[in-house]
Amino acid sequence: EMSRLDGLAAIARVDPSPEHIKRVLEQTEVVERLLADIRATYKLDNLLGAAAVHAVINPALFDIRNWLKQGVQGMPTDSVVVLTLVSGRVGTALRKTEELYRAATTTASEILGHETKRLADLRRAVMVAFLVLAVVSALLVVFVLRGQRAETALRESDKKYRSLFSAEPDAILILEAEKTQILDANDAALELYGYGREEFFSLTARDISGEPEETVKTITSWEIGNTLIIPLRYHRKKDGTIFPVEISASCLELGGRKVWCAAIRDITERRQAETVMLESKEGAEKANKAKSEFLASMSHELRTPMNAVLGFAQMLKYDPKNSLSSSQNEHVNCILEGGNHLLELINEILDLAKIEAGKRSLSLEDVNANEVVA
Repeated sequence: EMSRLDGLAAIARVDPSPEHIKRVLEQTEVVERLLADIRATYKLDNLLGAAAVHAVINPALFDIRNWLKQGVQGMPTDSVVVLTLVSGRVGTALRKTEELYRAATTTASEILGHETKRLADLRRAVMVAFLVLAVVSALLVVFVLRGQRAETALRESDKKYRSLFSAEPDAILILEAEKTQILDANDAALELYGYGREEFFSLTARDISGEPEETVKTITSWEIGNTLIIPLRYHRKKDGTIFPVEISASCLELGGRKVWCAAIRDITERRQAETVMLESKEGAEKANKAKSEFLASMSHELRTPMNAVLGFAQMLKYDPKNSLSSSQNEHVNCILEGGNHLLELINEILDLAKIEAGKRSLSLEDVNANEVVA
């Protein structure tokens, strides 16, 4: 389903129609439902694997849904930039997910191969052995080898998932749900909050939250299989700095107890960028308003003396008591022609200012369509 989502995102990027964008959103919901079904029917007993998969897929789905519904930094959802971001986000999540599945498949194949070999060894030992003591000895050897190899495979699997867990750029926390005690965290979390490993593991969610009561209420009220995405919450660093975060979390069962696994992203830069964009937008709107007011004011100020110029020129031209010579009449015609042209320009500027201010009134009149489109 992630591969299908990747394909639909690529199609929407090439052809950003509402139908294609809607299909991407629908496929995102399909993937989310599948994840919810898996969590509801299957207990993830490998905590590191669950944390890594959760940190890759859930943030990607959250970003994709938000970008396609709200746009990115004022850009519409059907813009090339937004759809390119969506396609890239899906592709990255798909690659990381495939890496996790390949790692899990490789480990499972190795264990299956070892088990098959052990069974073959045991069959040969039983067929060849004639004495009970030899059979018992062979079985003991096989069981010892099996334990050692299973332990080795488990350590290798744990090492692989630990590497993915530590390499994730977002902070990942694993907490005990009842007391909100921090059980594990990756290096990104230690760097984000500014604590050492041992000191950090002695803390609870209340100690790193800027909204402790709300945080504790959220964690303790969850049920196993629940998933939650919190677009904005405030956390506290060791030095007391309060900063905004985005949280994507799930509630899992581990060893018979309820644990809370969360991917936490520092969104300080994003919030600052949004603030700058908002301030820039307000400044542009104020400048545009000032421009419209200036145009309207200047148009009125220019039209008043221009009407006077045209009026006196017409008085000179049509005064029956003081007829003009041909040269004077030509000069007056130049004044009237230039003045009327300038007055038309002033009226057009005034109309433009009214349109921008939303005050332009329309009049319904019969027109010749041929002349309009000619």
